Amino acid sequence: MIFTRKYSPRIGDFNSEGNISLRAILELLEQIGFCHSEAVKDKLMAVQDVEIAWVLAEWTVKLVGNIRPGQELTFNTWVTGKPSASSTMREMEVLDENGNPVLQALSRFALFNTETGKLTRITPELFGNYQPEPAAKNEYPSGRMKEKGEYDREGQVTVRKADMDFNGHVHNSVYMDYAREVIETPRNEIGYFRIGYKSPVKEGEVLTVRHGMGEEEWVEIFHQDGTLCTIIHIGKK
Repeated sequence: MIFTRKYSPRIGDFNSEGNISLRAILELLEQIGFCHSEAVKDKLMAVQDVEIAWVLAEWTVKLVGNIRPGQELTFNTWVTGKPSASSTMREMEVLDENGNPVLQALSRFALFNTETGKLTRITPELFGNYQPEPAAKNEYPSGRMKEKGEYDREGQVTVRKADMDFNGHVHNSVYMDYAREVIETPRNEIGYFRIGYKSPVKEGEVLTVRHGMGEEEWVEIFHQDGTLCTIIHIGKK
């Protein structure tokens, strides 16, 4: 089942060059996905005081066309394929007024037991509520997101209270703000980005942000103890 909503981005979602920010893109996509889950009465979307919740594991987003402030966009989203034991995929496509794609995205969600700290199995009933489509519609950069271990520079960032979501962790879109401090690819030359969430970050942590360049640009963010928490890959158009 394809779920559709119309939405217009705000002027505050754009930078001084008129490009919508990577963080704003993630927030728009996340909101439409949440609306879809509400429509099928999925009570397990990340909310407070639940034992089992969906946790976002990875984003892949392709920037296909231009987006303007106030532009009426059509957001289509659907759950795709078959679930593994504990994770599933959601695909999204955002269209302009003429029906042309401006964004295409694929996300992976895992079902997580908040009390035990372990993944849990997705039931056929829960998955079936979404009436999944048989396969992904579009093609995306693929391959496992692994720690590169090679960097040209690094910096530090202190997690603020304003960075937190209602689960007490840094919101998934905020990592793009951390990465923005070191990303070298001009915003208007970015063709896609991928972000993988490895472990949650809490308020007050001092994170190390490391940067490297190759065929892709990469940013890796680490906890104070050296544990990897987030990987971001940036590809040019």
